[in-house]
Amino acid sequence: MVKCQVCSTINNYDETSCSHCNWDLKKYNLSSYGFRTERKNKLQWARDRWLELCDMRNENEQLCRKNEQLESKCKELEARHGKLESRCKELESWYGELKSRNEKLESRLKARYPETSLENSRYIDISQLDEFLSNKEWEKADKETSYLILEIYKLQEVGYINKKDFHGYYYKRQAGESLKHINDLWVLHSDNKFGFTVQWSIYKSIVKKNNLKLNKEVDEKDFDDRYFSDFKSVVGWNKHYSYSESYYKKMFDDFREKNLELPNGRLPILRAGQKGDNRDKRIHAFWQLFE
Repeated sequence: MVKCQVCSTINNYDETSCSHCNWDLKKYNLSSYGFRTERKNKLQWARDRWLELCDMRNENEQLCRKNEQLESKCKELEARHGKLESRCKELESWYGELKSRNEKLESRLKARYPETSLENSRYIDISQLDEFLSNKEWEKADKETSYLILEIYKLQEVGYINKKDFHGYYYKRQAGESLKHINDLWVLHSDNKFGFTVQWSIYKSIVKKNNLKLNKEVDEKDFDDRYFSDFKSVVGWNKHYSYSESYYKKMFDDFREKNLELPNGRLPILRAGQKGDNRDKRIHAFWQLFE
């Protein structure tokens, strides 16, 4: 066995070069020719190793440059990622602010323009009605209420609710948000004295009282002309139960001149026709929207 003088690898005796580092293992005579041959072989080996080293160095330098380029690219991507994160946070903040402002705006719109649930669903402005009622301007508030209801049902040109099948058309249909807001304003500003629900409550109490008195079971949702006449007497609709300007104005003038208060349930007056049972039936059916 022969040990390599360079890398100490143990090689077979018949090996002429190291199996690990390729060092020349041949034995030469000490003659000048043998010496020159040995030196020449070692020089060639050294050159080969040097070239390999140079190739490795070049390859390492290329890898280092690529690594530097990759590191630079990574830093650039990290910087862009940071900017994108910052931008995303900024956009999220803007979105939150816009969402909050939108919710506030929607809340204000719904408060100012309540939405009706009818097929002609849209917003109506009740701010004027609110102002009239808060100032106790009952006549103006009553006229404004009529205008709003006709606007909801798109009957402004007709001037009153003229559905022949009013009872069937509106019966068992709950009042839309607009009607509820209108009624709630009347009840609120009159301290539960005026409003459609107040009128409906008075009518139901009349029916209940007469049922007990006459030992009958008349359903309050079924129109009864006698009970409706009693209702008109209670709220004072008998004398001025008309929409003509002269009669309508006289109703308020009489109470102002005599410094009297309007009876509970007197207002608002639903524009449902000029006279007759059809008008009374329409009003009776309209009340039931608030059930």
